[in-house]
Amino acid sequence: CVHHEGFPVLSGTLQSVIDERLASVLAHLGAKKVFFEMLETPRALNLPEGPVTYEVKFDDERILNARKATVVIRVNGKVLDSLQIQGRVRVYMPVVAAARPLSRGDVLSPGDLAVKEAEIGSLRRPCLDPEAAVGKRVKHTVPMGEVLEENDLELPILVKRRETVIMILERGRLQIEARGVAAADGRQGEMIPVQTMGSRKTVACEVVGRKAVKVVF
Repeated sequence: CVHHEGFPVLSGTLQSVIDERLASVLAHLGAKKVFFEMLETPRALNLPEGPVTYEVKFDDERILNARKATVVIRVNGKVLDSLQIQGRVRVYMPVVAAARPLSRGDVLSPGDLAVKEAEIGSLRRPCLDPEAAVGKRVKHTVPMGEVLEENDLELPILVKRRETVIMILERGRLQIEARGVAAADGRQGEMIPVQTMGSRKTVACEVVGRKAVKVVF
């Protein structure tokens, strides 16, 4: 809720009230600019004297998807009016974009990425951290300057099915290495079955590098 003393309520006042609420609920994003783009001009109201309270609600729990803001106006603790305003939430913040045209299968390096300010309301899961994108593989062609989304990227396959891998076994300070055959493809951190060379026993392993896995007990 936002509190003010009684005065005529104009669209500028409502804009400020809604934007204050947005800035509060979206503070965790660290956005540079947040505002509600009104698609209509709300009617003006003349309020009686007394403490005024504004309560702002949005029509979608996922605030970025909200298309309507409801402003409940109270004077002296009593509801005077409730205004419904159509519009869109606009959030501008730094995001990761392609610094050059990217092809399917490219593994990203720092030089492939650029950071720019963009409106994220129309994006599903934009990449916000360039360091987190480095080393990931591009799923499809991405034009230069286009914002990268999490769904555009994936971890590269480090171990391929039927490929010979190094199996690392750690017990305290002791580390033993052996060879095995991967029974499935695997990316960094994924669990895959690996068959030992000698006993042909299948064990669960975590992918830790290119052609390298760690035996998990």
